[in-house]
Amino acid sequence: FLRICSGTFERGMKVKVERTGKQLSLSRPQKMFAQDRESIEYGFAGDIIGLNNPGAFAIGDTVYAGKRRAYPGIPSFSPELFSYLRNPNPSTYKQFQKGMDELLGEGAVQVLYQKEGGRSDPILAAVGQLQFEVVQSRMQTEYGVETILEPLPYQVARWVSGGWDAVDKAGKIF
Repeated sequence: FLRICSGTFERGMKVKVERTGKQLSLSRPQKMFAQDRESIEYGFAGDIIGLNNPGAFAIGDTVYAGKRRAYPGIPSFSPELFSYLRNPNPSTYKQFQKGMDELLGEGAVQVLYQKEGGRSDPILAAVGQLQFEVVQSRMQTEYGVETILEPLPYQVARWVSGGWDAVDKAGKIF
């Protein structure tokens, strides 16, 4: 979804995404109300329109035409809940990976992977339980993948200065 902050929106107009610098043509804008969808030709400041362009946008992106515009980003909070997200059905591996890539790109949750060890399941990191439920629901409805959450006992994550060398030097801390 996109909120028009200023100016006028026209179907087919070319815009740039401030974060990536990528130019896009917005050719299929929609107005949505409950289950109803309707194509629109114009939009004005204050209007909210739906755009379908997977992977092109992330939460908080600025889209502009003409002079470059940039707004402060949405704050990112340190996660307090962690869970493995398992795909119990190997035949849906590709859909699972596609869903994880797109949800990660949107910023729905943070996704972590263990540096070592035999387990390759992603670790979801979130501020609240609802984020996990949204991911599971979207994986099921949008990608047709049933998932299982396995909560982890951790309560905090922190960035480490110095990269992987500093982590290796500290050793295993959990």
